[in-house]
Order: sequence, then structure tokens, then C-alpha cells
Amino acid sequence: MIGLVVAAALIAIVDAARSDSTATGAGLTGRDSTHSELCAAYNAADSFFIEQAFPNSPEGFRSVQNFVDVASHYPNDGIRRNARSIRAAAASGSLSNHDWWNNTEDVRVAC
Repeated sequence: MIGLVVAAALIAIVDAARSDSTATGAGLTGRDSTHSELCAAYNAADSFFIEQAFPNSPEGFRSVQNFVDVASHYPNDGIRRNARSIRAAAASGSLSNHDWWNNTEDVRVAC
């Protein structure tokens, strides 16, 4: 019983840390994403759209998720808002090239 309480407490602590931290390819860092991290994550994800016309492979999906995590913590409201749009479209299975192109314009300009 005590083990369950301790496990639940640890899970709650980790969840709280995740919701209050920055996710990057290196994990939770507790800071905003850098310009270099944003551009690297974008380039990796964008290559799946260029080469495959859709990130339909597991690697492509992970690249898009990593980009969304990094962009969600970049210190620019427009980029963060567009990352949420990409996340919603990917979660519903309807992320298209058009969605990707429209929601990454600010990132293309920045990088």
C-alpha cells in the first residue's frame, strides 16, 4: 500500500515537472527552446514532408512531435500557437502538407 502511494506521488511530481518545463529533443530542460533547437527540429520534421509528402512513418511522426514540443516552448507567441495547431491536426490524423506549410511559415522565416 505504501508503495502505491509513493509511486502515485512520483508520477504526480513527474507530470507536474513536464507541464512546467520545456520539452526538447534532449528531454525536459525547464527553459525556453533556443533558436538552434527550433531550426534543427524544424529541418528534421520538414524533411519528411519534402521527401515523403507526409510524415506517415514512425520516424516522421516522431520528428513532427519533437518539432511541436520544441516549438511549443519557443519564446514567440505565433510559433507557439501554430505548434498547437500542428499538434491538434496530427492528433486527429489530418495533418496535411497545407497545414504544415501554413503553420510553419514563422519558423521558416526565423530559420
